[in-house]
Amino acid sequence: MRILLVCQSSFYLMFSFVVGSALCQPHPPVTIAFASDVSGDWEIYLTDTTGKRPVNLTRNPAADYYPTWSPDGTQIVFFSRRDGNHEIYMMRADGTRQERLTHHPATDKAPAWSPDG
Repeated sequence: MRILLVCQSSFYLMFSFVVGSALCQPHPPVTIAFASDVSGDWEIYLTDTTGKRPVNLTRNPAADYYPTWSPDGTQIVFFSRRDGNHEIYMMRADGTRQERLTHHPATDKAPAWSPDG
C-alpha cells in the first residue's frame, strides 16, 4: 500500500473512518499526524498507516489544523482558533504541554520547522 503524504496543501488522505488533511514528515515508525473534523470539530490526530486507531491529541471546541512534526519527532506545531483567531501552537508528540507561540491580532497559520529545529 502506498500513502501520499502532502505538505501543507489541499490534498486529502482518506481513511475508512475520516477524510482529513495529511501532513508530511511522518514520525517513525510511520505515525501520521493529521487534522480531521470527523467529530464535528477540526482536531489533530495521530494514527498509523492503517488509519484504524486514531488518537485525538487536541480535544477542544475550537478548530485545530495543519500539524507539522519537529525534525526530531518530539513535538508538533499547528494552528488553532481556540483564542478567537488563528494562532500557532506547539505540543509534545503525545498531545501534552500545548502552548501558544504567537500573539498577533492577524491570522497566523501554516507553521513550519527549519531543518535544524
